[in-house]
Amino acid sequence: MTTSAHDVPFVVRYEAERPVEVWIDVNFNGNLSEEHPVGLTDAGDYATCSCNLAWEVEVAGETRAIEWTMRLRFDRVLAPGVPPIYRVQQVLVPAGTISWGGDSLVAFAYDGNHDGLYTREYGDGIFIDLDKDGFFRVELMSPEFLPFSVPARFGRHTAEVSQVSVDGTEISVKLRDEGTAMPRPEPGKPAPPFEVRTTDGRVLRNSDFLGRPLALYFWASWCPSCRGLAPQVEDLYSRYHGRGFEIIGISYDDDSTALADYLRLRPEPWPQVFEGRRYWENSMGRLFLAHAAGAAFLIDSEGSLDGVYYDIGTLEGRIQEMVAITRRQPEPARSASAKATGTDAR
Repeated sequence: MTTSAHDVPFVVRYEAERPVEVWIDVNFNGNLSEEHPVGLTDAGDYATCSCNLAWEVEVAGETRAIEWTMRLRFDRVLAPGVPPIYRVQQVLVPAGTISWGGDSLVAFAYDGNHDGLYTREYGDGIFIDLDKDGFFRVELMSPEFLPFSVPARFGRHTAEVSQVSVDGTEISVKLRDEGTAMPRPEPGKPAPPFEVRTTDGRVLRNSDFLGRPLALYFWASWCPSCRGLAPQVEDLYSRYHGRGFEIIGISYDDDSTALADYLRLRPEPWPQVFEGRRYWENSMGRLFLAHAAGAAFLIDSEGSLDGVYYDIGTLEGRIQEMVAITRRQPEPARSASAKATGTDAR
């Protein structure tokens, strides 16, 4: 188990393939020999237990006590030599209701960096049961997760957290009605409309690229796979840009210096967008639900999302088809006056 303040080691004892008991470093001193074993409740294919963790932190000169209840689940050993699977869950979190567009919706605060505090720092936010199904998918790109740090679009509303208490019990959210619902990114349907500012100051909109295939390439200078793919992406651009293919780079870097250093060593000819935000806070990342760096979201010449590509070879195959279709499209008929001008032999 890990918090931003503590690593909490534990050791599990198995009898045959079944987990039986666990030792947990609840006093954070790194010495498991001082801990008493905790018996596990057998649930068939797995066994569980719970434990309490407590520590203190300083906030604005005030000492705050943090208490967590954790649930641990250990699966049975499936085969010799295969490490067993385990899961760690925080059981008790600040939960309640929040006012949302005239509704009172179930919500809970999420401590993304596991420090016991709820702030605008790394990963903290609020999950809101917007579809009222009583179920939460605890994932930072969930359409029901609102980061504390930045505004985010939900349907026809833009939501922004205006106030949050450090214990997560008081959260205020401002809603702005945008008039129309933002479409979700689905292949075969119009891509969500966007407007971005590039690192060289240009403003680009999806409407600027109608008539041309466009790849939104989500990447980061710290991403090993992105570095490995860079020569292939550059080759793809050089061979198809003259036939109408475009790329916009969406950087998931949070350090502008690191991005600039990388581009200085390896310049890329397409426009770049940098917000200095992690993927779940990045406006384009959230708009297109781009969970990872190294993904290309391909939009066709009519503005529809074609698909998401991680393999450059597969992406190239689709681009070949798109530029061929674009080149075969007939030119629009000229007006009568233009024809007269063009055929005047005098």
